[in-house]
Amino acid sequence: MKTNLMVILCGLFVTGLANAECPASLGKMDMAKCQQIEKSGANYQEWQMQQKEMANDATKSPITGKDITTIAPAAGASKTDSKTAR
Repeated sequence: MKTNLMVILCGLFVTGLANAECPASLGKMDMAKCQQIEKSGANYQEWQMQQKEMANDATKSPITGKDITTIAPAAGASKTDSKTAR
């Protein structure tokens, strides 16, 4: 009996413990994503902030730094603009 207990305890120490700092208010899919990110060694809150920053920078031109959604197309006005111009 003592040998079984020792084997189990040694097995627990060898495998290690995983601790994920995920908010309890997350849904199932977000919780799984959080656990996956925490399992990789990254911090979920920092990863989430980086994702938001990348989403905000997605509409900025890397060359000019301007918002590309406000720039007119190179071929002229868009279809909605040409209908109103007539």
